[in-house]
This record gives sequence, C-alpha cells and structure tokens, in this order.
Amino acid sequence: MGSVNRLEEAWGVSGEGYSVTFDSERLRLVSEFSLKELFAKYGDILWEPGSHKYNVTFFIGELDELLMGKRFSTFGQDALDALIGKLRARGNSNATINRKMAALSKLLRKAHKMGDIHSLPEFRRQKERSGRIRFLSWSEEEMLFAAIRRRSEDAWRLSVFLVDTGCRLGEAIGLTWNDVQGGRASFWITKSARARSVPLTARAQNAAGVRKEGREGPFAMLRQTQFRTIWNEAKAEVGLSQDTQVVPHVLRHTCASRLVQGGIDLRRVQMWLGHFLSWSEEEMLFAAIRRRSEDAWRLSVFLVDTGCRLGEAIGLTWNDVQGGRASFWITKSARARSVPLTARAQNAAGVRKEGREGPFAMLRQAQFRTIWNEAKAEVGLSQDTQVVPHVLRHTCASRLVQGGIDLRRVQMWLGHQTLTMTMRYAHLATGDLDPCVDVLERCSCGKITTAS
Repeated sequence: MGSVNRLEEAWGVSGEGYSVTFDSERLRLVSEFSLKELFAKYGDILWEPGSHKYNVTFFIGELDELLMGKRFSTFGQDALDALIGKLRARGNSNATINRKMAALSKLLRKAHKMGDIHSLPEFRRQKERSGRIRFLSWSEEEMLFAAIRRRSEDAWRLSVFLVDTGCRLGEAIGLTWNDVQGGRASFWITKSARARSVPLTARAQNAAGVRKEGREGPFAMLRQTQFRTIWNEAKAEVGLSQDTQVVPHVLRHTCASRLVQGGIDLRRVQMWLGHFLSWSEEEMLFAAIRRRSEDAWRLSVFLVDTGCRLGEAIGLTWNDVQGGRASFWITKSARARSVPLTARAQNAAGVRKEGREGPFAMLRQAQFRTIWNEAKAEVGLSQDTQVVPHVLRHTCASRLVQGGIDLRRVQMWLGHQTLTMTMRYAHLATGDLDPCVDVLERCSCGKITTAS
C-alpha cells in the first residue's frame, strides 16, 4: 500500500470514495460441457449419417469415458497430452490416435467457434508408419473364396466381384440392376463422392448377373456386417485368423496390385479405383460456380485451359493478354512465360469491365475460394480435400500429357523450373480403362504371378 499512497501523493489524488462496477449486460456466465454433451449438441451438424459418423460416435464416447465425463469450459494442452497418453496405454496405434484426434479437434473447434469453450490446444499429428500393403496371393484367394462359398454362394459372388473390380464393400452392396449394364459397373455413391464407371471381367459379370426376385441389385441380399461375419469365419478356417490385415478391404488392394504388376500405369489404376476428376465433374462444378458468379466461372475456365496458378491469373493486366496469348510476368518460379490461349480461354479473358486493370482483377483469391467451396459442396465434392482451385492446374497438365504432348513442352507450359517437377505427370499418357480388364483376365487365367 505504501507505493500506492506515494503515487496518490505525487498525483494529488485520493483513493477514498472510488469503486469499480461492471456492466452486467456485457458479462456472461461461463458454462461447462462434457464431450458427450458437445457431441449431442453439434454431432448432427458436423457429421452426416453413415459409417463415418458411427465411428466418430464411438471415438467421442471413448474419449469422454477416459475423461470420466468431466465437464470443462477450457481444453488445455495438458488435458490433450494426457488423453493421448491414455489412448497409447490402451494399445492404440498412432494412426488410430490420429483418427480419434481428428474427430475431437473438429468437435472442439466448433464448440470454440460457438463460444462454448474458450481455449483450444494445439493438435499435432502423430507420426504413422507407412507399413507394407497386404494383398492376397492366388493360393490364398483360392482357399479363402472356397471357404466363403461353403458358407454362402452370395458372399462368394460378392468376393469375386470385389477382387476383380477393386470397389469398396459398400459400393458393391449398393449397386442396383441399372448400375450393371453393357459389361460395365457404375458406382454413384462413393467414398470420394465422385462417380465412376469400370468395365467388368467375365467372372465379375457372371458374379453380378444372378438375379433374385425382390432384390434391387446383384448383392442387395447381403449386409456389410453379415458379409464380414462370413469372411471372418472363412478366414479362421484357412488359418488366416491371426493376420489382422486380411479384411474385406484387402481385395481392393489385391486388385490394384494385380493391375500394377500386369503393366497398368499408376494413373489408370487411380482412375480405376476412383481418384480422378472427370470431365463430367468439371462440367457440374463449373455450372455451380457460374450460378454464383459469372466472373468466377470465367476465371475457372481460364485456369483449367491455361494451367496457370490462381494468383498468376488474377494478377494479369490487359497488356498481358494480347494476340491470342497470355504472358505471366510474376510467377512462383520467378520466370516469365507466355502461352497461347484456347478459344474459350480467350473468351473468358476478353470481358472488359470499366475501372478494372485486368480480366480477373475484380476478384480476390479469398473471394474465389469461397465461391469454389460453396459450388464444390453443392455438387457433392465437399469431402474430397484434393478438389481445390489448384486441381485445375493438375487437370490441364493431365490433359496435355494424355493428349500426347511431350513432358518438355508441358514443363514450358506450366512454368516448372525443372523437368523433375513435371515428371509427376509422366504416368498420365494413357487411354481408357479397358486394358485393365485384359490384365485382370490374364491374372485369373494364371498368366501373371502375384506375391503375397
């Protein structure tokens, strides 16, 4: 108090008669929530119904149990580290811990945004071991499939279809008769939210060709849990019960492995398994963008037909777009380049607006990304983290290589500093997926040997 008194004397003021009051309207009672309560509040908003939400429900329930249902208004780093330690003590791998932390992070960020909790920890991804991808040898497939067939003819047919198409279990069970026609199978409801169509081997066609009255599709009589039960019983019978990697999903890995070993390039395998942005997806996405902004649609067209970066396009001036060419002066590699324009790219860049320095100067990157994400959600691509504006640059490069343009020219077109950067597209020089069937047919005849 002595120092306070000396300050009062120096300033010539007295502390007597002063009081501190607070405006009650600006104060809010701090509430506390448990993880279970937060999930009940936001779970339906953050996660769509389905198997993923089912897993998240289990994860959050387990984490709430480890916290003993404790309610909190802040979630600190110590609490998070302790939680990770308890999960590791339970034998959880780093990969499993990462999945559980992803669910927790999403829930806590939502609660923080809504003002329910007032501090967040730093979530650090645990290092995962890449490991070896397991796939079945022909002898393992023969034994396992025979054991499955002794239990269920329908489950055996499904197993054959899975290993010869590489589709996911849910994709196969969800097929309708309209989806299997003309020697092809079309998968509309997929994990990546991107439809695809693949040609079928002869035995996959036979497996999917058994019609049963009252069933909507070739495998509609089976449920995933029912199939997994049959699978595990057959797996135990043939002596594979201790191999934790021999799950139904191993058939997808087996299909991919046989394609690669049969000489199919990685890009075709990627297309076969459903990891490719198709022309129809571009058409749907661009239409959704156009409904929101004509300028954003023009920019999208320009990006996919030039392969330039978003910042390079927005930074163009009218002097940079002349004579059917676009010149990029400020680039990531600090090397200027000039590329000829397609007719639709010229049209996209040809709309002059008064007071604007360039064809896309009315847009900001953040503004364009917001429009992109809204359109992406509208067409069902919100869960695909690879569908960002930069995917248009990759799409342009892919089409050039697939069209027969050599890599050195693609390097010049994209403005890559070294050819090494362009080599990522070397495997794209392919046609359609029909050769994949030839490989799988040869595999089933034993002409290609695969290892376990």
